[in-house]
Amino acid sequence: MFNHHFVAICVVAMLAGALAIMPTHAKIIKESELDFSNDAGGKILKRNSPNIEKYGFAPHELPFEKKADSAENDKKIVSSEPFFAIILRRGKRCSFTEKARQTIQKLIGFNKVFFENYKCEDNANQQYTNLDSEYSYLLIYGGKTREEARALYERERLKYTFPGSRIMRMRAFIEE
Repeated sequence: MFNHHFVAICVVAMLAGALAIMPTHAKIIKESELDFSNDAGGKILKRNSPNIEKYGFAPHELPFEKKADSAENDKKIVSSEPFFAIILRRGKRCSFTEKARQTIQKLIGFNKVFFENYKCEDNANQQYTNLDSEYSYLLIYGGKTREEARALYERERLKYTFPGSRIMRMRAFIEE
C-alpha cells in the first residue's frame, strides 16, 4: 500500500534543506558548563497549552514554564527541564524557516517541531545544550525519556525520512 504520510514527510525533508557540510570550530554548550544548580528547569509546555503566550516564546521555540521568581533572584539563565529531542536536520546558521517547521508540524502531529535560530532574528533568544552553535537545527520534542523519543522516532519512520537524524538529551535555555 502506498504511504502518503511517508512521501509527504520526505518532500518536506527535501524542502527543509540539505545537511550543511562545512568546516567548523565547534562550540557546543554542554549542561555541565552552565550553572543550573538553582534552576530545576521549567516543565515543557504542550504544543496547544492555553497559557503558552504568557511566557513569550516565538513559534519556532520550544516553550517551557519560567519560574515566577526568576527575575527576583537575578538569575542569568532560565532553563527547561532536561528532555530528549530528535534532531531531524543540521543546516547552515539561520537556514530554517517557519514555513518548513509548520509543514512538518502538520505531518508529525502532537509533538512540537521546533528549530534552533539563536540570534538569527530579534525574538530568537532560546538556545539548546549539546548542539554545535555554528549550525541551526530542526528538531522534534521527543519526550522526557529516551524511550518516549525512540517510540516517536520509530512510529514516524524518521530514520528513513531524515537520514542521519538522531535522538539527543538537552535543555532549552535563555540567558536573561
